[in-house]
Amino acid sequence: MLEKKSFGDILEEIRTVYLSDNRPWIIGFSGGKDSTCMVQLVWTALSQLPPKKLQKKVYIISSNTLVEAPQIAERITDSLDRMEKLAKKINLPLGTNLLRPKTEDTFWVRLLGLGYPAPTIMFRWCTDMLKISNADRFIQDTVSEHGEAIVLLGTRKSESTVRETSMNLYKIENSVLSRHSKFDQTFVYTPIEDLSSEDVWNYLLENKNPWGEENRDLLAMYQDANASECPLVIDTTTPSCGGGRFGCWTCTVVDEQKYLINLIDSDPKNEWMEVLAELRQKLKDTQDSNVWEKYRERKRRSGRIDLKTHDGKVYCKECDAENDPLSTKCKNNVCSEPWEFTKKCKECGTENSPLSTKCKNNVCSEPWKFTKKCKECNAETKSLLTKCKNNVCSEPWEFTKKCKECGTENSPLLTKCETKTCKEPWEFTKKCKECGTENGPLSIKCKTKTCQEPWVLIKKCVHCKEKNDLSSIKCEKCNEYLTKYTPGPYKMEFRIEYLKELLKGQLKIQKIKKDPEMELILEEEIHEIQRIWRMEQGDWKNTAYSIYQEITGKNLNSIQNELGNFDETEQKLLEDTCSTHNISFKLVSNLLNLELKSQGANRHSKIFDKIRSELSKEWRDLENKEEFEIIMEKLKVKKDIQDKIKPTPVTLVKGGGK
Repeated sequence: MLEKKSFGDILEEIRTVYLSDNRPWIIGFSGGKDSTCMVQLVWTALSQLPPKKLQKKVYIISSNTLVEAPQIAERITDSLDRMEKLAKKINLPLGTNLLRPKTEDTFWVRLLGLGYPAPTIMFRWCTDMLKISNADRFIQDTVSEHGEAIVLLGTRKSESTVRETSMNLYKIENSVLSRHSKFDQTFVYTPIEDLSSEDVWNYLLENKNPWGEENRDLLAMYQDANASECPLVIDTTTPSCGGGRFGCWTCTVVDEQKYLINLIDSDPKNEWMEVLAELRQKLKDTQDSNVWEKYRERKRRSGRIDLKTHDGKVYCKECDAENDPLSTKCKNNVCSEPWEFTKKCKECGTENSPLSTKCKNNVCSEPWKFTKKCKECNAETKSLLTKCKNNVCSEPWEFTKKCKECGTENSPLLTKCETKTCKEPWEFTKKCKECGTENGPLSIKCKTKTCQEPWVLIKKCVHCKEKNDLSSIKCEKCNEYLTKYTPGPYKMEFRIEYLKELLKGQLKIQKIKKDPEMELILEEEIHEIQRIWRMEQGDWKNTAYSIYQEITGKNLNSIQNELGNFDETEQKLLEDTCSTHNISFKLVSNLLNLELKSQGANRHSKIFDKIRSELSKEWRDLENKEEFEIIMEKLKVKKDIQDKIKPTPVTLVKGGGK
């Protein structure tokens, strides 16, 4: 086992790697203990080099998702500012960069503008847009300028087995560097990879922070929140920073944002954070599938209604067990294949392999297991000999076959002992491993099981628990839908109400903290949200601007919009006209958008594909129950036809006889 490096060894290694080439360094700084320790080590190591050797540029980058844990966001901003000023003063080749997502990719623009649902473990859209993309752009720009780059990360192998495996996967043999998981011209250096959490804290508390931060304040923050830091994310293998980590206060990937709760409980001054916890919980509540009808559209952003690949839960008629919707038999019955049986010997009860042709306890079933006994001299001779070994009797019929097991004398023409009847496969029974039932030797499933076929599975209504046929769309008893669809984006009603709650929460925090500059959502995000609402929702009356002015008192509606002078008057006129002719207002609004966007273009051919795409979307009234029922029935029939022509999975072919 290799001896752990001392901090002196790490400092020397950092200097060696720095001086070994001209590739610029990109240091990921998240404001937590690990990245602070790493930056402090790099700062110390480089400060000990002669000025003439400090030729290589070092970039310190940090991501601001705009919904970061407030304490960490403040610390990051303050730290980067201190680093930048001091580095210039002492002539360290170090610069800081606070990265943030593009306005069109921020959390609130995606959630409130486009209607993205609150992130889940299955749809964690926030990680890529808010974190990974920012770091990727900076790395790619740096590589484009310099040819290659080295990324320094404060990751440690002792964090988890998964982290250690991931770090070892890209290691370069006989080098302290690793390959980057995505970019060919980029390498990764992890100077504190072998340190423990205790090592990190010891270093931070025993060594003064070179850019003037107080490391004990960082420790106090961790103790108050009972949390760990959220690392700079450079790929999707990095876990969500919810739960016990400092991360985005809006994180709904975890059930509870523990650091928020701990900070609120630890200090009365953190009372303002209750507002954040309440706003986050309102998003979390929308993830309950029982309230999707209230908060989510019935069609996707693509304009289509998609039936779920899994139509919900299905149950066995016989035992009522819940099964996977794609299963072909009840999960409680696993004895439908021949290899699920054992063969039980009728004579001795021994369980044998299903492919056995004789009981493993009986070794006397073949002719060579017998000896021939000479009738004349009683000498025992091998069964294949045709005359006595004593050479006194010359004919084979002078012998008898004596069974080695029981001593019975048999006719020399017998191939098995006449007292044994368990030599052939038909003398066995197959014993079910699950229930112990004895079955015929040729059975392929247990005779006590009757739920192996798909047509005995049923759907159970979540409302009234009535059992319905698997092909049913609606419950026969309560008329609720059984066939489910994949919910789409948030409804406009929810987006509007949540924007109001968010701005009210912002004002409340500003009042409690006495900080009028504290913002939960930026003005530029309001502009982008309003632009999307106008272009996609036909919101010509500028609802987002009206809400902002109503709650904050500030008018943002002073910039000429993309639809010229269309306003609430034109919207009301168009809505009335569309209602009279039973045409979707959003469809006409979107077609007008396409026309206005194409004005001034030299060629109009591309607009036809866009118009065709718009017209192919689902524009019928999905809130009309009768209309929606017809749509769902047609989609179910179409899906059933598609499912029938799909190739049979290999797992179903294997069973044979099904």
